[in-house]
Amino acid sequence: MPKIQDRNMCYWKNASSHSACGRRSHRIYACVEGFDPKGVLRIKEKSMIIHPKVIGSHKLKAIQLTTAAPMLECARMLLTGQYKGPVSQSSIDPDEFMKGPFVQMAFFNSKNQSVINS
Repeated sequence: MPKIQDRNMCYWKNASSHSACGRRSHRIYACVEGFDPKGVLRIKEKSMIIHPKVIGSHKLKAIQLTTAAPMLECARMLLTGQYKGPVSQSSIDPDEFMKGPFVQMAFFNSKNQSVINS
């Protein structure tokens, strides 16, 4: 698919929880809409169900995991020294962010499942 330019992004977490084998999971949804270089409107959607996870001796609920992992990933990236001074969200490299260990652990482990990927 061609790279999307001039995109409008919407992102939200669905507050409803799901019970699977007695564990509470959390569904998240993201959508990006915009025009490709040829002027064709494209939409990409992704929805995932996130399950609780044990980290060390602590069991994190799915909502705790989806909140903590992105913050930890940003902190890890800032501590590398690559960024100086005030850092805006748009200046963080999204590819590096998505490939980071905290994001990978929280969102892309084998128990978390993608339910929409278009």
